[in-house]
Amino acid sequence: MLHHETYELQAAHLKGYDEVLNTFYSQAGLPESWFQRVATRFGTVGGLKGREHLRDALHRLGFELR
Repeated sequence: MLHHETYELQAAHLKGYDEVLNTFYSQAGLPESWFQRVATRFGTVGGLKGREHLRDALHRLGFELR
């Protein structure tokens, strides 16, 4: 099943979420900024690290995607 989700960006919620995750990342010894990590991951095709080929791979395995 394929589902296309849509989201309404609310800056206040994003900021609060980023603050909570930054605390967690800091405690875990990870670089902070969830927002920056997501933007880096999905901001370019290179950030997908091969996931851009997933649809073709599934199609070759016989999965019919619309």
